[in-house]
Amino acid sequence: MRRGRTVKIADLAYEVVKKANRPMHYREITKEVSKTKKLTGRSPDLTVLGSMLKDKDRRFRRVGVGTYAIRH
Repeated sequence: MRRGRTVKIADLAYEVVKKANRPMHYREITKEVSKTKKLTGRSPDLTVLGSMLKDKDRRFRRVGVGTYAIRH
């Protein structure tokens, strides 16, 4: 049984973009997130992108094709 809270992919993606302090392509975000959390499934890129798009706090904004920044 796990203790503590499970970290959400959208939270990790937010931290990656925030630390980079620049807009990033979702594939680049996925590469950085995968260093912290094991991403399973056939398309980890789409898993991260979906998590960002469905983020309840709406922390991400699209600034280009596949490129996202933090909403201020």
